[in-house]
Amino acid sequence: MSWGWRIALLYIGFVVFIITLVVITFQYDVNLVAKDYYAQELKFQTQIDSNNNLQALDEKAALNYRKADAILELQLPPASLAMDTKGVVQFFRPSDGKFDFQLTFDQTDGDVLKYNTKEILAGYWRVKVSWNSEGKDYYFEEKIVL
Repeated sequence: MSWGWRIALLYIGFVVFIITLVVITFQYDVNLVAKDYYAQELKFQTQIDSNNNLQALDEKAALNYRKADAILELQLPPASLAMDTKGVVQFFRPSDGKFDFQLTFDQTDGDVLKYNTKEILAGYWRVKVSWNSEGKDYYFEEKIVL
């Protein structure tokens, strides 16, 4: 076999290899962390201010997971709760956005919120809690593994 044929076979093999890589990469689903990533980034200073409001309080927020009972307890500082309190607990799964969900709460739920985790997919989650009370915003975020 002459050098010309060897070079041609090498070139054809390289082209087949590249085409195979392109086909394989297009078969994977690419998930963004969030669909409204840029809008969230613009609101980041508000989130920082809300977290600073929470840090200024004497009591801190806490997230406790009781694996035996499959209960997730969220303890909010009583000083940050009033009659007009409304908030959102967002369960964010970085590995797959299809499983993200959020729950709302208000002053009638008290300062300890309990969530059953039996139906929640096991793994790494970020729990983001934001609430407004008496015109002041508060924000708390915790990473957990269920």
